[in-house]
Amino acid sequence: MLGLLFSPSGRIGRGKWWLLNLGLFICTVVVIFFFGLDLFIHLEDQPENISLTSILAVTLYLLVLIWVTFCITVKRYHDRGKSGWWYLIQYIPFVGPIWAFIELGFCAGDYGDNDYGDGPDMDIEDDLKALRALSGQQPVAAAAPAYRSAPAANTGGPPVFGKRG
Repeated sequence: MLGLLFSPSGRIGRGKWWLLNLGLFICTVVVIFFFGLDLFIHLEDQPENISLTSILAVTLYLLVLIWVTFCITVKRYHDRGKSGWWYLIQYIPFVGPIWAFIELGFCAGDYGDNDYGDGPDMDIEDDLKALRALSGQQPVAAAAPAYRSAPAANTGGPPVFGKRG
């Protein structure tokens, strides 16, 4: 779990990226409620009564938040097949944050392995076979593929956009 949050190497998919950002948002709300409230109340009325513990806690949390956000953003760029340097695109005024949000939150990652790590393991056939064997069920007969196994015959003529052959 620590490697997921504190290391910029590897890949994470869209779903995990959204969940991690939601978790960071909830943690931020909790920290602001418990420690930031103390800072804001005493800042206007009595600045000398600000708790050193609150200042240190908020500062430490912000430093950890910056690093964790950097790490999960770089991992998400890695999943898209891009370098971690793409992290800097969010600092381009107006366009950068919108671009990063759309690319990280809505665009699919590379299927399979890329230069930054292994792809998602989407082949669950072996897992299903093992579970059936453990439960004593008979293996399921292989179904006919739903796709054409051989390319369509070329009937001649000019190629047509969007058609095979």
